[in-house]
Amino acid sequence: MCSQLREFPSFTDRFFMDATLLDLGDGESAVIRAVRDLDAHDGVSTRLRELGFVPGESVQIVAHAPFGRDPIAVRVGYTRFALRRREAERVVIERSAGAAA
Repeated sequence: MCSQLREFPSFTDRFFMDATLLDLGDGESAVIRAVRDLDAHDGVSTRLRELGFVPGESVQIVAHAPFGRDPIAVRVGYTRFALRRREAERVVIERSAGAAA
């Protein structure tokens, strides 16, 4: 058995956690609050920040892939990116005013 099994949060735990890009549906927008580092030397989080995923920037979900819903197409500014779910969960967001909950 793998010693590095990841425990997924229950619905109740997820409700109280910070919202991420994974919580948005197609066409929904939000404002980036932070990009979360998963460890001390998280190169993916560093690269996301270099690409423009910075606090205060607006982000919109363009589309999710069918079936596994991976990757996710997002727009930051005028640029579109395809992010894997593992990358998108690093981007902590605050839903835009008037966005569907």
